[in-house]
Amino acid sequence: MDKDVITIPLVALQDAMYAAERQNKRLIAVIIILILALVASNAFWVYEWNQYDYVTDDYSIDAEQGGDFNIVGAGDIEYVTNSTDTQTQDFENAQ
Repeated sequence: MDKDVITIPLVALQDAMYAAERQNKRLIAVIIILILALVASNAFWVYEWNQYDYVTDDYSIDAEQGGDFNIVGAGDIEYVTNSTDTQTQDFENAQ
């Protein structure tokens, strides 16, 4: 079993090495661009997320019962709905 020795010219080897080096440089450039794009998109997302105002103070709603209506709200807004509590109406009529 004799093995034939194959010789490759030095010029062909150097050409293949240069081509691989150029390809590696391109891949490194693409990786750097993708990392910068990831950082930029996350920075933009965090900036947009922080544009909203978040309320951390506690708030309360004033409510009172007035006759046949439930009045909820204080200040500028009042929500008025008809009372449908039949037990209370029957209890008031019974006395």
